[in-house]
Amino acid sequence: PGSLLDVCFFSQNEDIPNLSDHIHSDVSFLDAPLQPPLSLEAAPPANHLLFPLVGDEAFLCTQGFGGAFTHFYPQTYHAVDFRCGVGTPLVAVADGVVVRVQQTSSVSGIHTRNLFDFNAVTLRLLDGRAVDYVHIRPHSCAVVEGSVVRAGDVLCESGDVGFCPEPHLHIQLLASTAARAESLPLAFRAVGGAVFVPKAGKRYVALAKHADTLQ
Repeated sequence: PGSLLDVCFFSQNEDIPNLSDHIHSDVSFLDAPLQPPLSLEAAPPANHLLFPLVGDEAFLCTQGFGGAFTHFYPQTYHAVDFRCGVGTPLVAVADGVVVRVQQTSSVSGIHTRNLFDFNAVTLRLLDGRAVDYVHIRPHSCAVVEGSVVRAGDVLCESGDVGFCPEPHLHIQLLASTAARAESLPLAFRAVGGAVFVPKAGKRYVALAKHADTLQ
């Protein structure tokens, strides 16, 4: 099923002949939605990552795999959103190298102009895959591009920057650091080493000391 949406309207201006020759669009058809892989078997052991949030509260997963709000492109399909207050510490989910630090924006809200005006940290894992931490607090990074980090090291703080209806962490595992790399199913290690695939509407408890979960 689909729907029609008027994005904008154009009026012919006599000062610009052949207006249609100057109109370009990047709107494209989406592939049929995938069925979200919510079972643990969908995320192989290599995709089991340290829980990224620090604190004593239970963090609500507000959008999981295939979320209808923004998780429907190949690059974001397996992303996960966790509601968390601005300033919540975010830690490295695995050993790696920081390859992107973007932390100067301060816009917020769900206006479309904010879609690509966000803050983020990208961590390249040892096998070449990447993890994006998105919507982070401005000027909160404890790392710079090129920093070598271990799982559990604090990278930055959560925020509400970009296309963001509320403060939250958007995190995704990507096949590589390429611009249009596809997202991959992931799972997190929780208290006591239990592994889970986050589901929207469920709460998950972080650890004060993430190193305790490493096996």
